[in-house]
Amino acid sequence: LAEAEFRCSGFCSCYLLRCRSLSKAASGLRRAPPAICKGTRQEGSEWFDPGAICRGREPARAAFFAFEDKTLALRGAGKRASRRFLDLNGTWKFAWSPRAGEVPKGFPEPSFDDAAWGEMPVPGNWELNGHGYPIYTNVIYNFHSDPPWIRYRGKDPDYNPTGAYRRSFDVPQEWLDQGLEVYLHIGAVCCGCRAWLNGTELGFSTDSKLPTEFRLTGKMTPGRNVLAMEVLCWTAGAYLEDQDMWWLAGITRDVYAYARPTQHIRDVQVRAFADGMLEVDAELATAGSALFAGAALHCELYP
Repeated sequence: LAEAEFRCSGFCSCYLLRCRSLSKAASGLRRAPPAICKGTRQEGSEWFDPGAICRGREPARAAFFAFEDKTLALRGAGKRASRRFLDLNGTWKFAWSPRAGEVPKGFPEPSFDDAAWGEMPVPGNWELNGHGYPIYTNVIYNFHSDPPWIRYRGKDPDYNPTGAYRRSFDVPQEWLDQGLEVYLHIGAVCCGCRAWLNGTELGFSTDSKLPTEFRLTGKMTPGRNVLAMEVLCWTAGAYLEDQDMWWLAGITRDVYAYARPTQHIRDVQVRAFADGMLEVDAELATAGSALFAGAALHCELYP
């Protein structure tokens, strides 16, 4: 990763804003994921490998949305008002199985025929939409304690529901014309997921209550695109996520695609001090470190 220092300045009526930006750039906007973000491509092995936290997933970042201009951002209408936002919530085609790995063969391919499938709302829980049943646990796991393996305590020890999702969408032509970077945002999936776009695997992820993002740039086509996901109810990570709660599986938070310019703020951290000073660390992404020469990051505060 190339590093560069940026000078920042800003002012508002109440605070003197001191900005410090440490910028990290990587060729082609690709960054090496954290060492724990790894896995193998052997079918099913990632689900129950404690070392396979993710593969292909974008590094975690602060929760924010970057609008195309300041006027729109200040309007307060929310990200859905932006031309760089594409809502993927709604009704998806869906197939459910009571056991891990039992998904229809070839379902991520755009040519796959899902006419006989049912439907599932996104966001939505399987158990509240006719598939499986809610399970409540307090002081014990609802599977036998044999990490990292999952063996259900009920009549069928292999019970570990799996859902296959499909939906199509059109990529905004201006995203392609402007050469924007495009990402898929999955707000939460319980408990793990794999994702494909037009038959090309995007990656694998666990962490059922954290957002997952995959880079779509280079995998999209003009017009219709097919997004597919495989979701497993319990992975090895379920051993760390058990508590006094109801177990409900599915894609449980918003799903959307968003676009960014090739050079953009990827992550930001703001720290406030007792003397009224603010310190801002911003991580910038770019197609090449040469673009950072002579650049500056300007920060402003708004009420």
